[in-house]
Amino acid sequence: MPPVISIVGQKNCGKTILIEKLIAELTSRNYQVGTVKHDVHGFDIDKPGKDSWRHTQAGAATVVISSPNKIAMVKQVKSEESLDAIVNRYLNDVDLVLTEGFKKEAKKKIEIIRQGQEFAPLSKEDEILLIATDISNLQTSLPVADLNDPVQIVKQIEIYLRSKSRKNTVTLTVNQENIPLNAIMKAMVKNTTLGMIKSLKGVRRPKKVKLEIDLD
Repeated sequence: MPPVISIVGQKNCGKTILIEKLIAELTSRNYQVGTVKHDVHGFDIDKPGKDSWRHTQAGAATVVISSPNKIAMVKQVKSEESLDAIVNRYLNDVDLVLTEGFKKEAKKKIEIIRQGQEFAPLSKEDEILLIATDISNLQTSLPVADLNDPVQIVKQIEIYLRSKSRKNTVTLTVNQENIPLNAIMKAMVKNTTLGMIKSLKGVRRPKKVKLEIDLD
């Protein structure tokens, strides 16, 4: 599963604007970025009268709209899915997922604190990647970045991504040549291999796995 960083903060603090800036900076550095927006009030992207809306009204559990340059899906659910389930199912092909909201999920967070706002973070201290603020000389032991400087924030994100990649790396070498794997292939290789290993007797909590196949 790709790393997930949640952008959180009080209402109207500028979460969407910050995410827009971070996406632009990250994509300029060749990262594939996915996003998830949490809406506690529910939403409806189907417009009444449109074909997809009519399909849903007729009882379709899932409606997919396909075109040459994009695809969309409307799926009816009985209860809200967890963030991990959403990322695993729909966003496994990206390098990083940014979410707007999901402050209750146990993910790394960038929390926005603005001028005139009491410094009382919504997140647990060990979940905070950094505080993004427009307050100069904010008194805190937590990492702080300028809210209006996406380059500075992305540098901190990259440090976090590098630490994650060292802990959760999947590599493939064929005939002494490293073969690049995308996020989907890495997840497939990892999950398949670990699933096989965990079914073996005497294997406890594997931390590092090396599988070598000699075809000669």
